Amino acid sequence: MSKLVQDVSRVERKLSSKKERRLASLILIRLANQLGISVDDLLGYFAWRNRIEELKKSKRITKEDGDIALKELEQSGISISDEELQTLLDKVNQELEKWKKIEEKLKQIGIV
Repeated sequence: MSKLVQDVSRVERKLSSKKERRLASLILIRLANQLGISVDDLLGYFAWRNRIEELKKSKRITKEDGDIALKELEQSGISISDEELQTLLDKVNQELEKWKKIEEKLKQIGIV
């Protein structure tokens, strides 16, 4: 078991009481305030980063897998217009930029 996993387990056990959870919440609030972001965005960043790490460990999708998925989507009758697709891509890019900005702020203070 890696040191990080051990540390997370230890912290989770410590956060069993209301007092410890309040202290942890206070730390998160102060960190978010220091960064000039909301606590929701701070927690969202860490959730996003965790998902990225999980994706890096997962099986890579081949072009063939992608083609099969697209064909299945087309056959299902679900369609998306070019405008809807562009809107979706724009939203994804905005979210990605937000997470990158938060990550840069965290790097500047030595958190990541």
